[in-house]
Amino acid sequence: MTHIFPNITINIGNIISTILIIGVALTLKFSFLRLLNKTVTTSTFQTRRKVVISKVINVAIIVISILLILGVWEVNSEDLGIYLTSIFTIIGVAFFAQWSHLSNITAGVIIFLTSPLKIGDQIHIYEGDGIQGAITDIGLFFTTIITEKNQRLMLTNTAFMQKLWSVKISTIK
Repeated sequence: MTHIFPNITINIGNIISTILIIGVALTLKFSFLRLLNKTVTTSTFQTRRKVVISKVINVAIIVISILLILGVWEVNSEDLGIYLTSIFTIIGVAFFAQWSHLSNITAGVIIFLTSPLKIGDQIHIYEGDGIQGAITDIGLFFTTIITEKNQRLMLTNTAFMQKLWSVKISTIK
């Protein structure tokens, strides 16, 4: 029988440490989510942004937990390097093959972080005869608009960023 990591010895201390790391990670996750929920309810923070922030927090906690667990188990960096290189090569090829998806995600993050618009804004897109409508969703890949003709228009975030558009301001302060 071959072992993935032959230099790892199993002892009760490693198991207890792993359980503690997982417990702390879950506690941190739920604490951050509780704090985020409290922030959303007491401020003008958008619910959609809460979803994205909670996903980022979850990924960060998972990555840090995995790194800590690998440290507890004293995984040989050479063995780990081989596996990580293989995984990142596969991911890299997938991103290269789907470059447009990566650019849509990047554009979605730019729209999210720079906050040029928000859900509910009335916008006008200056292309062809022009499109007017209300933004109903800003996702990682698409921005969704309900037009004046009650049609759902889904623009990829990359296309949306490349078009000239304006936001209707309801009141000037």
